[in-house]
Amino acid sequence: MIWNLGTDIVFHPGDTLEPGWREVALARREELRRLAADLRRDQMMIAFLKSI
Repeated sequence: MIWNLGTDIVFHPGDTLEPGWREVALARREELRRLAADLRRDQMMIAFLKSI
């Protein structure tokens, strides 16, 4: 977390004067959230499989 802004921060490494930058940044954030959820799910599955 950057400066205690929480998990809803939108980071866009690009030109904020470019039209549509906010939508691109929000879409990237959602994709990262999906990937993080998938990673957590996979880690839990691996831990479960190792336990049996």
